[in-house]
Amino acid sequence: MKKILLRDESVYTDTVKHVKIDRAFLKEDLLFSSLITHDRMDPRSLRPGYHDFKIKGSQALTWLMDYVRDHFRIETKRTLMTQSVWGNLLLPREHTIKRNHALDKDPPDYIMLYGIDVEKGSSDLIIEYDREVNYKNNLIRLPLNDNVFHLFPAHLNYYISMNKGNQINCFLTVGCELG
Repeated sequence: MKKILLRDESVYTDTVKHVKIDRAFLKEDLLFSSLITHDRMDPRSLRPGYHDFKIKGSQALTWLMDYVRDHFRIETKRTLMTQSVWGNLLLPREHTIKRNHALDKDPPDYIMLYGIDVEKGSSDLIIEYDREVNYKNNLIRLPLNDNVFHLFPAHLNYYISMNKGNQINCFLTVGCELG
C-alpha cells in the first residue's frame, strides 16, 4: 500500500493483489441498482447522494473490504469498519460534483474509492487539501484504474474528473469509520 502525505493527512492507494475480486458481479449489482430499481442513496434530485446508487453486500464486496482493512491495519495500526456503500456510473463526458462528508448526519472518517470498470486514462480522482490556505495547487490528482483503491479522509473535498473515455466508468465508494 502506497502512502501519500498531504500536509497533515495521508491518502492510501494500492492495487488489489493476491485476491480475485469479482468485479463483474459488482458492476452488475451497480447497473441493476441504477438502471432497473433506481435505488438511490438520496431520492432528492438536488442532493449529492442522488447520483449514488446503493450496493448490496456480497462476497466480492466482503473480500475487497477485508483486503483494504487488513492493509490499512498493517500500515496504521488502526481498524476500518464499513459504514455505507454506494456506486457511481459516469457516462462519457460526465463527472461527479465536488463534495465531502464533513456535514453528513453520521459522517465517515475515511472514504475508499475503488475502480470496478474504468477505461484506462479516462478519469482521475481529485482531492483538495489544506482548505485554510487558498491556493489552487492544493490538490492531488490520482488516476483511476480497474482494481485500484484510494483511501482518504472523508472531510476533504473530492470529485471524479470528466470521463474522457468512450465507455461507462463504474466506481464503488465506501464510507469507513475508525474502530
